[in-house]
Amino acid sequence: MNSYDFDFEVTLDPEVRNMWNEMCSDPESQKLIMEFYRELTVEYKTNANKCLTLYYASYKQGRLKEHFEKIEGLGRELAKKLA
Repeated sequence: MNSYDFDFEVTLDPEVRNMWNEMCSDPESQKLIMEFYRELTVEYKTNANKCLTLYYASYKQGRLKEHFEKIEGLGRELAKKLA
């Protein structure tokens, strides 16, 4: 079996990166914003693992495409309602 890397990176917009850097340059704010960062990354990792576990179960059932299309449809419906 082949092994495929799975890395996920978020790139901030330049204006937001400046805000991030400003907050990180203040020692007290840096402690708080680093806690936010830790929680954010842990949640992304947890959610990614849960989603991939569910997709894997669908894959093993031979229903990955069917389930993926349903999830995409729900996402489109939600986006319309939130717009």
